[in-house]
Amino acid sequence: MPRRLPSNPSVRFLQKEAKDLLKAHKSGDPSCCPTLRYHFRFSRASDEEILKAEVSLQETQHALSLDYGFKSWKELKSHAEAQSTPSGSNIRARDIIGEMLEIAVRDRASDVHIEPMEDDVKVRYRVDGVLYEMKPLSRDVGLAVVDQVMRDCKLDLERKALPQDGRMMISIDGRKIDIRVSVSPVIHGSVVAIRLLDRGQVSLSLDRLGMEPDQLELYEKQIHASNGVILVVGPTGCGKTTTLYASLMELNESITRRFTNRCGWRQLLFSGLGLSELTPLGSDAQLLYGRTVSRW
Repeated sequence: MPRRLPSNPSVRFLQKEAKDLLKAHKSGDPSCCPTLRYHFRFSRASDEEILKAEVSLQETQHALSLDYGFKSWKELKSHAEAQSTPSGSNIRARDIIGEMLEIAVRDRASDVHIEPMEDDVKVRYRVDGVLYEMKPLSRDVGLAVVDQVMRDCKLDLERKALPQDGRMMISIDGRKIDIRVSVSPVIHGSVVAIRLLDRGQVSLSLDRLGMEPDQLELYEKQIHASNGVILVVGPTGCGKTTTLYASLMELNESITRRFTNRCGWRQLLFSGLGLSELTPLGSDAQLLYGRTVSRW
């Protein structure tokens, strides 16, 4: 008979139990054998045969899942995540996220910040470069919102200790909105920065960026040059991405090439443009950069 799963188990609790099971096996403790026997490798093995065998963490996780009556470790983890979240909070979190993004788009906000604090979770919108603080969320609801954003962007909830980036697309009032999400660990949880890119509001024509005629003429000569580097810098929401993509679209009209965007890659995706990501890898960063740029 499968063991009864503890009430509201966390994924961390289950991971620790699987690791403890592995430690017991390595130390020769026969108490691990009944659970490991759920694994097909040891279904007919004696305690002595089980303790002599090589066992991996993945195998102890699988055996533990079967012992609790689940088909796989993934299924057990999904169940634990659902149980550890307050009842109905997933639905509520989705509603809050939808309302939050709808307000942000209608107020022409460039980004939304969700910041867990000790007692609550702050929500701030950036409009024209200025951050405006909204009504904070309670910690349980706010953390559920953070988790739901990560799920929607296909980020790994088990790697919250590491920075992660993701993207998704939503539709508000018939307008397609590209969403870029950056998640960073902080002392009270994970800070989420959501960047909103409204394709309908992005002007991808150089002559509509507001440049003076002489500036535009000089800039067009530079982007059509056979070599060189153009740096586009400025504060959040000033138009860096719009300028870059207007430049790419200008070039794309005459030739199809592969371009590399160093920061915020794949912010918008367009037919005819291939984007590569530059990711510094320790001492290989300069070599990687050189190899990528040499393909231009």
